[in-house]
Amino acid sequence: MELIDSNNLTDSMKMGEKKADVFTVTCNRDRFDISAGRYAEVQVTVSGQGERPDNYKVTISFQFEVKNQDLEWIISSQGIENKKMKVEEISELVLPSKNRPVESMVHIQGTKPFTFMIRVLTPKSSEYGDHARMSIRIESTTDPAISGSCTTDIYIVATIVALKVQIGKEVEIARDLGNKVKQNRIDYVFSIFVPGETSKLKGYVFVETIQPDRMLSFIKNVKGIKGVVKGEMDIAEIMHYMTPRAAVENLQVGNFVELIDGPFKGEKGRIVEIDTANDKIVVELTESLVPIPVTVRAGSVRVIDKE
Repeated sequence: MELIDSNNLTDSMKMGEKKADVFTVTCNRDRFDISAGRYAEVQVTVSGQGERPDNYKVTISFQFEVKNQDLEWIISSQGIENKKMKVEEISELVLPSKNRPVESMVHIQGTKPFTFMIRVLTPKSSEYGDHARMSIRIESTTDPAISGSCTTDIYIVATIVALKVQIGKEVEIARDLGNKVKQNRIDYVFSIFVPGETSKLKGYVFVETIQPDRMLSFIKNVKGIKGVVKGEMDIAEIMHYMTPRAAVENLQVGNFVELIDGPFKGEKGRIVEIDTANDKIVVELTESLVPIPVTVRAGSVRVIDKE
């Protein structure tokens, strides 16, 4: 009978021993780009926890880079998939100014990987560029060597909200909203735009905002707006509707127009001259006793009839 040197045996071949799984903790995403008042849903998967039932401590910690240290970030847990485990429910408020780790316990009976969800609700009054790095660490209460962690970054970014408006009044409404932004020094709206005149998408105005939940109050008392379209979108989803070009390209000498901005707002006239280089036109006001030529920006008129 051939003798085998025990020094040549692999760990898995040694009597009474079994190669242990590597304990791992993984997050489903490395980064979330979301607007204020929205959830980042982090799916956490734990595997290689061993055969014996054990208790594990879950520690959630943050590194904040935010402008307002007193805005609350809400942390909660949900979506447990493995029935052979029990997770203490997490429901906590985290203040950057009093940044303390959130702790919970997990009891695991089975050996299969298990998954649960950590939800982070960003403050509704967050500002652009606010950033939180969340670290989730899970460690055995009986063996400190059995531990693992994962991290994910949450960035507050702008999103696009669509407003349903009266067809034919898109530019005028966008301009009224822009004036409201300037007059009230609104800092949560970054841009307002409408599809080009050749676009098939009529009756919408788009607002780029950091705080979409404030749109109802933002559009209050602005005429011609029918409501806020549910849901948000990325600007890439609507870029093909945009046709940025000089306003004079859509105008011709002889067009009858209505002035929709400036001191002559509401007056009607006829275009008598076009200054393509400066994107300006000369309009002869036709409703006055004596025709008065005025020079205005090409974007401050709406064509009502073509000669």
